Amino acid sequence: MSKTLWVLVFLFFEIILETGVKLASVIVRGLSVKNALIYGVLVIFFSSLLVGRRRVFDRYIRSTNRLLVWFTLYCASVLLVMRAFPVEGYDWATGVFRFKAGQLDVVACFFIFMYFSDSLKRASNMLTILIMIIGLAALGTLVDMLVPSISLFGVDENTRRPNGAFGEPNQSAAVFSLFLPFVLAKMLGRSNVKILKLVYAGVGVIVLAAIVATGSRGGILGAGTGALLFIWYIKNQLSITNKMLALLAIPFMITAVWFVMPAFFQESLIARFSFLGESGADYHEASAGRTGIWLHAIALWIEKPVFGWGWSGFEIISGGGATHSIYFERLVDTGLIGLTIFVWVLYRLWRCVFDTMKKSAGNERIYLSGLAAGFLGFNVSLVFVNLYTPALIAWSFVGVMIAYANEIRVDRLRRQNSVNKRCANGRDA
Repeated sequence: MSKTLWVLVFLFFEIILETGVKLASVIVRGLSVKNALIYGVLVIFFSSLLVGRRRVFDRYIRSTNRLLVWFTLYCASVLLVMRAFPVEGYDWATGVFRFKAGQLDVVACFFIFMYFSDSLKRASNMLTILIMIIGLAALGTLVDMLVPSISLFGVDENTRRPNGAFGEPNQSAAVFSLFLPFVLAKMLGRSNVKILKLVYAGVGVIVLAAIVATGSRGGILGAGTGALLFIWYIKNQLSITNKMLALLAIPFMITAVWFVMPAFFQESLIARFSFLGESGADYHEASAGRTGIWLHAIALWIEKPVFGWGWSGFEIISGGGATHSIYFERLVDTGLIGLTIFVWVLYRLWRCVFDTMKKSAGNERIYLSGLAAGFLGFNVSLVFVNLYTPALIAWSFVGVMIAYANEIRVDRLRRQNSVNKRCANGRDA
């Protein structure tokens, strides 16, 4: 791999260290290694554009990228309006700082990982490296569960659940759910190196175990949704035997995880899911208070329904706390316009991979199925959680995912153009 890609791998590690271990490598006050890497690579990116090095992007992907930029500009415009017309209770400086960390850094990671994964081989290698890193992060989460005295990432003070590699149980489970279907895809893909299938199977077990260990109901729902969608997408690619193995893999993994889980965590998980069997259960309590927070979020949105309160508006106006749903967060902060654009961006990103998958075959179809299913499952889990710094991890992976789909689409278009040119030359002759 090129030196730039190794820098991106190091950046990926650095983000995990900052979110999970709370080890922010600071160069000088106000400048961390993470920020230096993000904006240093952005300088390389813009420099390469100035000297004429341009990536070829599929038209659909190019328009989707522009839509993401427009969403970012829209959010910045709302902040400027809040500056010009201050609202009591909204701290504009805090909103700007969090906009930089929560949107500009995220978009920067997406574009640099997408741009520098500039060939099918590089994108494929980067996807493989990232899932291996995530496997290590998941392993660290399990170590926290099985050997509490080590405490790599710590545990949640209220529920005693392992925080996971991304700073908080629900955020960790959401990020893990993004990767799980692609790990399953690598396990089921055709490979001449059989040992790799065992490696991917091991990574899959570890990632799933980490999701279960966090006790995150939203994360488990997202992971289950992604896994089932993946099996559905590739139903025509597998033999009956492999279909049965795929269907049995998840329950088998969960059962195996359950039996190695300490009794304390078993009791904690049972308590978190016990409301499902209770009649007349209080839905506020069953949702861990989320429904009450969502009602408060709706009340705030009604006050400013079109443009919202500005970035981090819910947190600032409410005096702290989170919406526990990225969609309610976008609704309050950016209004109905912002939420609509945001959801449209997510849909187009998924559709890009899904459409590429439908016209592919072999391993490419299986891998794209895992990526599309994982992205959809990840967005299901975000119904129940906000992502902060871990969003950099997720969107870095999404950037490589889009680069992988783009290379397949561009290569397909080149082959089609070549065929059309030969046909035209034949007619002229």
